[in-house]
Amino acid sequence: APIAAKAVEDTAAYRYGRLLSRNDVGFDIARLGVDVAEFHARSGRRRRDYPNAMLATATHDHKRGEDVRARLAVISEMPDEWARVLPDWIARIACLRRHVDDAAIPSAADIAMLLQMIVGAWPLDLAIGDDAGRAAFAQRLAGWQEKALREAKLATDWTSPNAAYELAARELLAAFVEKRERPDLLDDVVAFIRRISPAGAVNGLAQVLLKLTAPGVPDLYQGTDYWDFSLVDPDNRRPVDFAARSASLRSIDIEASLPDWRDGRIKQAVIARALALRRDHPHLFAAGSYEPIAATGACANHLAAFARRLDSGIAVVVVPRFPHALLGDGAGITFDSCAWKDTALTFENKSPVVWRSIFDDRMIRGAQGRIAAASILSRCPVALLMALP
Repeated sequence: APIAAKAVEDTAAYRYGRLLSRNDVGFDIARLGVDVAEFHARSGRRRRDYPNAMLATATHDHKRGEDVRARLAVISEMPDEWARVLPDWIARIACLRRHVDDAAIPSAADIAMLLQMIVGAWPLDLAIGDDAGRAAFAQRLAGWQEKALREAKLATDWTSPNAAYELAARELLAAFVEKRERPDLLDDVVAFIRRISPAGAVNGLAQVLLKLTAPGVPDLYQGTDYWDFSLVDPDNRRPVDFAARSASLRSIDIEASLPDWRDGRIKQAVIARALALRRDHPHLFAAGSYEPIAATGACANHLAAFARRLDSGIAVVVVPRFPHALLGDGAGITFDSCAWKDTALTFENKSPVVWRSIFDDRMIRGAQGRIAAASILSRCPVALLMALP
């Protein structure tokens, strides 16, 4: 474990920047992702072999908050565009680099990682014209940057800091984000962030719902009931506004919180409703079977669904995959029902035909062992259903 921590997580993970949402504690950096079939197989093995193992997506030691990773994962939906814009951004920011001993610093690789961090962690409420907000964000990024450069041990490290290199990196960051010395480029980067942020939020909701319902014991790190755009420690250990969270928890209304999804209440509402169902049916989620549910239709690859079953109790979990392709470039996080076309979940004949939607209190009826995806995800981008007798 110590070798893995220092060699992989604290060295390789700070050097390899293909997609930073894959570079975190406990991750296999070489694997970009898995398909639905493998997800189901792994979940089934967890239920069989490690039913009481912890499910954590954020800790005091993560390198990027869970919703930073969820937003960065959207890049995997648009590899061609990313492969085009990233080199262009690096070239346009080059004028902010220093030249030392005939070398331009920081390196292109370090700039690429910085740009990914800006894309992934830019606060949802940060307006590009907010000078104080940009300065605060740049200061947080500077803390991450120093640690990232030293952990990578390429140009600098903890035992022999390269002051010139670190200063050049810090000055480039400040010039770009805080001082906005390349406003045209920052405008383009923030426009890209605005485009992918809704899909990133949907990924975040899917991630937290899976954590709360898949086999295992879910763990919620402090403050992550709202969006978690924290960086590496000590940024991920900042004080949490528990008063605000307590206030919003008194009125859990998922549909009312959807238009203002950027404030994080929608994530808290999904968590609260799912935990309430776990509280009411503890044995179902602790010991219930894990049963994959197949999807059919034009957008079947955009769904992952499974059931937890114990005696007559059945809960069904439905989350979207690759949401950007279905959301488009709109500002909301709900799907147009037409986007799902003929996609549906298929159930065995013995399955119930009437379900209660936990997130919006609707009754949903199946027909001939099928439920249309559009009916399940018409109001909330993720779904948790409970069978009615």
